[in-house]
Amino acid sequence: MTRRCIDERPIALARRPGADAAFHLRWRSAARAHRRYAGGGVAGQRHRPGRAQFQISPPARHPECGREEPNALVTVGEGGRREPNTRATDVYVYDGLVAHSQNRWPSLAFDLGAINGLAARFLTAGFYYKTFFGPPSRWLLYERFIRRAAGLGKAPTTPDPDPYEHRSAFCDVLVVGGGPAGIAAARAGVQAGERVLLVEQDRIVSEAIDEARVLTRTTATGVWDHGFVTLVQRLVEPGQSPAPGQPAQRLWHVRARRIVLATGAIERPLTFAGNDRPGVMLSQAVRRYIERFKVLPGQRVVIATNNDDAYATADAIAAAGGTVVAILDSRAEKSAIANAAAHPVHTNAFPISTSGRRHHLHSVEADIWTECTRFEADLLAVSGGFTPVVHLHSQAGGALDWHEEIQAFVPGASRQAVSSVGAAAGDLPPGRHGCCRPAKPQNQLHRLPE
Repeated sequence: MTRRCIDERPIALARRPGADAAFHLRWRSAARAHRRYAGGGVAGQRHRPGRAQFQISPPARHPECGREEPNALVTVGEGGRREPNTRATDVYVYDGLVAHSQNRWPSLAFDLGAINGLAARFLTAGFYYKTFFGPPSRWLLYERFIRRAAGLGKAPTTPDPDPYEHRSAFCDVLVVGGGPAGIAAARAGVQAGERVLLVEQDRIVSEAIDEARVLTRTTATGVWDHGFVTLVQRLVEPGQSPAPGQPAQRLWHVRARRIVLATGAIERPLTFAGNDRPGVMLSQAVRRYIERFKVLPGQRVVIATNNDDAYATADAIAAAGGTVVAILDSRAEKSAIANAAAHPVHTNAFPISTSGRRHHLHSVEADIWTECTRFEADLLAVSGGFTPVVHLHSQAGGALDWHEEIQAFVPGASRQAVSSVGAAAGDLPPGRHGCCRPAKPQNQLHRLPE
């Protein structure tokens, strides 16, 4: 049978391929048939040899493993259920899923639009505003070609056959985020005898809470006045047919006496030449593909970091059978975790550039104490520290304060009964703060010959 995640109760078991080894699903992408373990993500196929890859023009890097993914946009479904611009990292594979790549011509394997990469240095942000002058009638001509190259999918032309519904709910405590901090906040509310509603945009929460109401695959889209919050709950995946008489999505109008934001923090990338090349990913994204979806994105991996969190990624890569070629740590002194690492660690080390062709990374060039070194690798995992997710706090009218130690804005005073906890409040372990300043000036860098 096909499993659907439409229950509003907690989900304690992660949907891992290893957990459903005998349960396969059939799905199609770019006119190619696939078989996939239940509960896996569409984006996981991008890292499996011989499977479909999704891209924009030029070929896209695939740095994230969640809703923060900026590049892996696909069109999911057919007919009136077709949903363009869907993040491949946010779609779970289901039986009969159809996914199409976007913004490629004539095909994904050979995309003529990728030739724009040769002129990338001239195509700066907003270049068309400075280039395509003339009367409005001429802009209508330009617009057709610009929009076609913008990476957006085509909207469906037939009516959506599925129903949608809305509900209202009331609670004492609304917790947004099902990670450890959110679970702790929900448990504290339950123990105080409060009515607790926990929402999580993923399929799973870190731990089950039987006494609280839990909505998974649910996104808090806005925090309004007087404790009013809007939620969007996916009852089926994009493009999937709901059960007869059941809605595809549900809009919730929630009134809460107080709101707890446990939305976590987003990992920051590092800046260097070629950091947008396919094969450059965020460290936590690599770790999540390995630990949750059983996918190893690369065999020879270089890790560039300014904090201790990336060392857990190195251990996960080694445990999955990959090789950690080097860890480039921008800090001058090794931390306790770095000293205990079983991988080559270079201090005061920074990535300078990457090289490769088409969809593959070939090597990473690094500055190690002003000496240039090249490493052969097919994956570069980077971690530049963490930035708290403050969107909902700001929507509620909350102020932002600068946190010097983590080099990020954190939630400040709020005009409503809204509080942030965990990483969303800037509460990061000391080793994950990150060091944003080089330990030694790089004005005498000795570069390798091309």
